[in-house]
Amino acid sequence: MQEVRAIGLLEDPKPGAETLRWFKDEILRRLKIENRRESTVREYRIALDHLIAVFGEDYPLRDIKKADWVTIQSYLLEKGDSPCTINKIGRHLQGAFSRLVEDEILDKNPFRRFTRMAEPPNDKRYLSREELKRFLAVTSKVNSPNARLAQILALTGRRLTEILHLRRDEIDLEGNLM
Repeated sequence: MQEVRAIGLLEDPKPGAETLRWFKDEILRRLKIENRRESTVREYRIALDHLIAVFGEDYPLRDIKKADWVTIQSYLLEKGDSPCTINKIGRHLQGAFSRLVEDEILDKNPFRRFTRMAEPPNDKRYLSREELKRFLAVTSKVNSPNARLAQILALTGRRLTEILHLRRDEIDLEGNLM
């Protein structure tokens, strides 16, 4: 039998105070009372911070619609988040809003069936242009031969699995061959 970890309801908001700011504070408070792992609390905080970044912290909870997920996806894509990260944020928003439905603060969960983005297979994944820029910016600040090698490998355009399977005899730095 699975142990039930939820203990109690969210506090009833004052009339008209059902905003994203209130919701974030209440969900994080409940997760801490339930002794959830710090990483879980952090993931919920990140998801709710993205929601607040899109709509503002004084946005009424009742005004959030199913179609708002497209707006959130667009915002996250512009920030450079991967489809995997965006789907993870969607799952956390889905879970958080389920609490509101269970506590009868909302009639239905606007993220109950959010549209998942297609994720590239892990073994054939290339770095996006934004990911490559961020990677090169970070490694350029590190003064290490390994950082230089990492930059060279990233600029080859090879898949991560191809790079990991390279053998020393397949690399010719003088002839610029790999």
